[in-house]
Amino acid sequence: MMTHLLASALLALPVTFVSMVEDGPEPIDVISALEQAVSDAIEHARPAVVTIDRVKSDDGETLAIRGRNAMRAPNNPNGVVFIDGFGMRNDGPASADYVSYDFGSGVIVGDEGQILTTYHVVAGAANLFVRVQGLEPFEAEIIAADPRSDLAVIAPVGGLAPFAEGAFPDPIPIGDASLLRPGSFLVALGNSHNVSRDGQASASFGILANSARRLIAPSNDFGQVVPTMLQHYSTLFQLDSKLNLGMSGGAVVNLKGELMAITTASANAVGYDPRAGYAIPMDSLGRHALDALIEGKEVEYGFLGISLSSPSNIIREVQPGTPAGEGGLLQGDSIEEVAGQPVTDFDGLVRSVNPLPVGEPVELTIRRDGRVLTKEVVLSKFPIEGEIIATTKSEAWRGIRIDFPSVISPRDELLTAMARGGVGVVEVVSGTPSEEAGLRVGQIITQVDGKAVRTPRAFREVVKDLDGKAVRLSTDRGPIMIEPDAGSEID
Repeated sequence: MMTHLLASALLALPVTFVSMVEDGPEPIDVISALEQAVSDAIEHARPAVVTIDRVKSDDGETLAIRGRNAMRAPNNPNGVVFIDGFGMRNDGPASADYVSYDFGSGVIVGDEGQILTTYHVVAGAANLFVRVQGLEPFEAEIIAADPRSDLAVIAPVGGLAPFAEGAFPDPIPIGDASLLRPGSFLVALGNSHNVSRDGQASASFGILANSARRLIAPSNDFGQVVPTMLQHYSTLFQLDSKLNLGMSGGAVVNLKGELMAITTASANAVGYDPRAGYAIPMDSLGRHALDALIEGKEVEYGFLGISLSSPSNIIREVQPGTPAGEGGLLQGDSIEEVAGQPVTDFDGLVRSVNPLPVGEPVELTIRRDGRVLTKEVVLSKFPIEGEIIATTKSEAWRGIRIDFPSVISPRDELLTAMARGGVGVVEVVSGTPSEEAGLRVGQIITQVDGKAVRTPRAFREVVKDLDGKAVRLSTDRGPIMIEPDAGSEID
């Protein structure tokens, strides 16, 4: 009953009101109840919120990735000499005296110690050091990172084996952010101004000010717009709670202590009220990214390959070879629903399509000349700008890995590449039959032994029955014969 009372009368005056119960009127102190609810939420969520120190390499190369650990020395990683605030040498972020000027936050989300944070907190890291309440600082590595969602997952080097049983905090429970509405009470937790180095995250309380927001870049001291690396469409939560430096990657929780969002940025022009910020919600799109990242996989986003007439849902252009073109959509059609989700504009289309499985059919409801029609399209893969990190790779065949052509072609050539059909080569392993035959990254394979292939799944279906045989590939640079080699298969 208390939860319903809080939701309906929180912060209202007078401070107390009367609730009718079986034994008669019972005064309830709303402010005290709110205070208790917020304190409980902080207590439940705080153990799972961590601080992160980033050490960048001199050349900017990303080294703190699982599988690239050979370059790290145990006591002086990457050859860096750390100096504390008194000018004395120390052991770097692992030292209690070390003062970091490159820091952020994270949230424990996995049973194996996986920590969810933002991409921009860990990008370019030679080393990452994490502090958890009650534990010694430890080094972490990137499991996967996605620049489009600005999300990344890291984990302790060596997993949880170095920690005493039960010492590492339990993962935070994850709620459903799609259930929140403007006015919902939320608590943001993180490493504000790097004061949470003892592992006790600082808290900021407020409401959900709005949802489905774009990130507006702030201005610097010279009145210029600072470019932002975030590539969001209208997907973000806007919070009225203060997000200070170091809060990026922190937790936004409801009054049950459930993770609702990950803080990503404070976007305020200089001289304006800093009491605002943005967070990445754990809705269908956020969970889609998290589920892939926690397994070390690349986040794949569904792609139709059309443009809409802004701000409507009417198709302005359809190109041959795109999923929309192959599915029979036409210029002038209006997209009413995607997999049962209503669509009214381009941002709504992106939010509906992006979480859907790549290479799988999806049902669209469209309106054409006053008629309502149903069309089935097989989604391609959205091209992502920026460095993608994935330590769990897709299956390889004779030394190559392939993907949709939409992800390997330059933006201005993307639709042309899709119109030609085929799959793109994204990796060629040195010394394998594919490299010796002349295959290179960026080539488009349109046929395998005379059979057309338009998706990675179709490619795998064709080649699975060709073990031990020479295979003729038709590519955009001419035919290539790939000889069999039992030792060429790689994990």
